[in-house]
Amino acid sequence: MRELGAAHFAGGGAELVPGISVRALPAPGHTAGSTVYFLSASWPADVAGWVGAAPSGEPRTLALMGDVVFRGSIGRTDLPGGDPDVMGWTLRTLRQVVDPATWVLPGHGPGTTWAHELATNPFLATR
Repeated sequence: MRELGAAHFAGGGAELVPGISVRALPAPGHTAGSTVYFLSASWPADVAGWVGAAPSGEPRTLALMGDVVFRGSIGRTDLPGGDPDVMGWTLRTLRQVVDPATWVLPGHGPGTTWAHELATNPFLATR
């Protein structure tokens, strides 16, 4: 396995798998090492179904959120390694940089869209 430096995640990301570009964004708060991965590709209809969106033949960004943001909630910050102040910073950053058209898959629970979370997630509305 080859090492990937920071340059692979700058600008438009890196095409690690043919047809899928990957970018990473540090998103600490739930844990110090939490990271959101953004994958851009033309996704099959079943992926659209996972997030409750209509299928599209156009390239779409899919965010693998881990335990940073869930549908209607966020990851806990009261466990070892969590930090509510840092999570607040992460959520403010995500609100500013993530395209509302992004599809979201959390670490567990149902998928969603970033537009839906911006409109309904109380943790994103208050930060």
